Amino acid sequence: MIKQIGISVLAFLALGVSYAYAQDAAVYIDKLGAVWATSSSGVYKYTPELKPISAPYVAFANGAPAYIDVTDPLRVLVFYSTSKTAVLLNSELSPISAAISLQAETANPQLICRSGKGGFWLLDVSVSKLVSLNASFKREGVSIPLSASILPLGAEPLFMQEQKGVVYIGYRGFGIVAFDAFGKLQNVYRVNLQGQFCMYKGGFLFVTIGGIMVYRFSNEQVELLVGSSSSFPAYFKGEILLFADGAISVSQNSSVGFLVGE
Repeated sequence: MIKQIGISVLAFLALGVSYAYAQDAAVYIDKLGAVWATSSSGVYKYTPELKPISAPYVAFANGAPAYIDVTDPLRVLVFYSTSKTAVLLNSELSPISAAISLQAETANPQLICRSGKGGFWLLDVSVSKLVSLNASFKREGVSIPLSASILPLGAEPLFMQEQKGVVYIGYRGFGIVAFDAFGKLQNVYRVNLQGQFCMYKGGFLFVTIGGIMVYRFSNEQVELLVGSSSSFPAYFKGEILLFADGAISVSQNSSVGFLVGE
């Protein structure tokens, strides 16, 4: 099923600002309530009271972190897209092992995320398949070819996330495509994706040219969450958190009503 998304006109009429989004910066909340952030300079972690726990983790040899996956807060996955490597960090921002080359397990790894079984998913764009890795980053299986017929030629994958056994892959300018663990198409959400996204039980947040938007499953509509933004945000304790210049801040220009109770 393909969902063609309608944009809320009121969201845009209310805005008199220009939009910007630093795509190398993002905020994440782990299941223990700690706040993580990434930027081109490294990976940061804060207590639930937003106090930094240590100096940021920096690994210039790997490049800038593309994003992190905090599904397991004791083994946080850091993905470096330029070097095709990954690092696992413990809860104190210390590396658990040396950088892991993802090209050792598949030809052209474009994205990686945690799987619900304790391992990882890789997206191999050379064959358009999901590759299943175990907890030691060793290859366990490969999906059927993903449904390339629904994607425009040369569609660029930007971000990947698993939730409840469904793997969501975001493609620039096209939207978010959902697959099961075997690679079978589940759904397509047509939005003008330009960066990361975050799934919620009531919908998802995503980066677009207009800022950070919310897609609601209930009415299949898109509304503005944050306009001009220094980072991809996270919802935490009733506030929208942003990250810039090595510090967490609370957005003063956002609508969080949709996220309350998520």
